[in-house]
Amino acid sequence: MNFFFDFQLAWRSLFHEYDPSLIEWTTVCASQLVGFLVPGLVFFIVDLLQPAWARPWRKPAQFPTYLKLWKMVRCSTRNMLTGWVLHGVYLWWAYPRTLFVVESRLPTWKEAAGQYIGVFLLGEGLFYVSHKMMHENRWLYLKIHSIHHGTGVAPTGMSVWYGHIVDHFMFNGLPLALVTLVPAIVLQAHILVVEALSMLALLSGVVSHSGYYYRDKTVYDHWAHHENSSKNLGAYAVMDVLFNSYTASR
Repeated sequence: MNFFFDFQLAWRSLFHEYDPSLIEWTTVCASQLVGFLVPGLVFFIVDLLQPAWARPWRKPAQFPTYLKLWKMVRCSTRNMLTGWVLHGVYLWWAYPRTLFVVESRLPTWKEAAGQYIGVFLLGEGLFYVSHKMMHENRWLYLKIHSIHHGTGVAPTGMSVWYGHIVDHFMFNGLPLALVTLVPAIVLQAHILVVEALSMLALLSGVVSHSGYYYRDKTVYDHWAHHENSSKNLGAYAVMDVLFNSYTASR
């Protein structure tokens, strides 16, 4: 409890010293750096060095080519920086309004848990429906979503943000992507709750696109989606089980 009290004091001090718009922009950038860029670069370095110990953990075993690795990094970095710029422009235009709830009062544990679960469930539903639409609408798939699925049979951690810029702002660029932004606005979730959820979701996305398999079920599930694009359309298995589109990875 002392940690929570100390953190609350630190947050209030930060809030009173800096503008809420600056706090929001900095917090969003930090969550993307921690949840996406740092773990993505770790996998990038492993793929670049291609150590022998990593080969048994890949599915399939071959490493991506150097050219493909740099292609993933360039596109992902471009999408990330585009999000930062557009977010900054919005905050400047809408000042003093912010996208998320940025206030000195922190939510209670019960409030934070309710907001987290609510944003997660509503976001997962939006992800499933919009992802399914991207695959079933031929024009949307060919013009937009097929870019993400064209990363080849040896994905990398950075490939989670490889894709069309529209794809990025619909699904991937959490918390600015619509699948998280809309639930956060509707439920008036505190920015720290949204960022905590976003960092975990981004980390899961990096791991599930890395080409390395672990005990984490989402890794297997998402690999199965890239093998069969009509299956495992959700970020997690919840919606796929409900709508009979789940399949286990081989």
